[in-house]
Amino acid sequence: MATQSSGPTPTPNPALCGAIPSGTTGTVLFFSDLTDRCAALGNYEDADVAATHATNGYLVRLKIGPGLESTGGPVIGQYASAPPADVRVEFDAEVTSGHAQLGIACHRLERGRMFTEYHLVVGTDGTYGIEGGPPYRSLAAGTAMGALRAGVNHIRSDCIGTTLTLYVNGEQIATAQDSQLSGRLNGFFLRSLDAAGAAVTVHNLLITTP
Repeated sequence: MATQSSGPTPTPNPALCGAIPSGTTGTVLFFSDLTDRCAALGNYEDADVAATHATNGYLVRLKIGPGLESTGGPVIGQYASAPPADVRVEFDAEVTSGHAQLGIACHRLERGRMFTEYHLVVGTDGTYGIEGGPPYRSLAAGTAMGALRAGVNHIRSDCIGTTLTLYVNGEQIATAQDSQLSGRLNGFFLRSLDAAGAAVTVHNLLITTP
């Protein structure tokens, strides 16, 4: 006997892949656990950076330093809906070799030759900073020794209105304001602090409305 079809099979939302962390509030705009099951950002390698989705997350190797940077995050078409001006961005990360700064990139905009992006970072050396532009400049800087612990750390930034706030493992580390915020792309940001570079495993990249 023929069975009745209930309609087309729903297409999974490409903006959501993996188990969204419990306790998540706001509207989820993007989530990926960044494992090889949810290869949202793609694998690549060049002379400076290698990035690969693996079973435990996104393995990013900054081959040189200090100062080599890498940013990763969804493009506009990967969001569940058009990203608003106000977002919360968070991820988990572990530095597996070398020393590095871990952080959030938010309000990213590329238009022709114009480029803006804001970085909220904390380092294995205890430094933290909020920076961006143009003109690219420091908005806040200091030292928070022990903010990053051994093993996995949770990095979060609230990019709301003219205010940028950085949290590490639930503790507010820094806040700053800038009236020039305009871009709508967001993600994680890494910077090597060693001449030999650093390796970082990133997973659970979550972007929500605050």
